[in-house]
Amino acid sequence: MESTAEFAQLQLGFVDQTQWRYEVIRPLVLFADRTAQQRAQETHTHPDTVRALQRRFRQQGMPGLLPADVEVVPRRRASLIPEAVRQEIDRLKALYNDFHYRELVCPRIISTDVDGFRLLAAFGDEGRRGRASVAWA
Repeated sequence: MESTAEFAQLQLGFVDQTQWRYEVIRPLVLFADRTAQQRAQETHTHPDTVRALQRRFRQQGMPGLLPADVEVVPRRRASLIPEAVRQEIDRLKALYNDFHYRELVCPRIISTDVDGFRLLAAFGDEGRRGRASVAWA
């Protein structure tokens, strides 16, 4: 099947602008078997648009194909440990220089939905080395 007909068939299934933009440049990025001018003719798109999409994709990846009015905000990782637990661990570390994960005993302020693995994460690298040693009161 001819490339123009293939692209026309693909367009029927597109659900957003980013998908369309990727399909315009996909043969250029994956195969490099044609020029931007040829791909522009196949997709009935202006050659400058094809070149701009290809350049943005090479520089930024998929976020480069997003429309200009879309803001990309990296998702912040949610804290695995409640703030009260983190504060208690920090307080104990400040009180006792040699306070390690092995001395950790679950105080009453820690809720039952916090498991030992999450608590060990608060100790950083030290906690990752010996996960099985957490004592629960």
